[in-house]
Amino acid sequence: MATKLTTNGVSTTTTPGTEQYEVFYTGYRSRRKKHYQYDYRHTDGEFLRGRHSKRVQTPP
Repeated sequence: MATKLTTNGVSTTTTPGTEQYEVFYTGYRSRRKKHYQYDYRHTDGEFLRGRHSKRVQTPP
């Protein structure tokens, strides 16, 4: 899977104070979940990576 967050396993978030995120979906119909993965580089150079999940409601 192509990703804008990494190139050859190395984060592309290099500028201090920047954040990037991607959205992924898993599951099928009523069990579908939306996942966010984000990278953040603090102004002091510290690198942070996180994930967040949210259930997606499908119309009836």
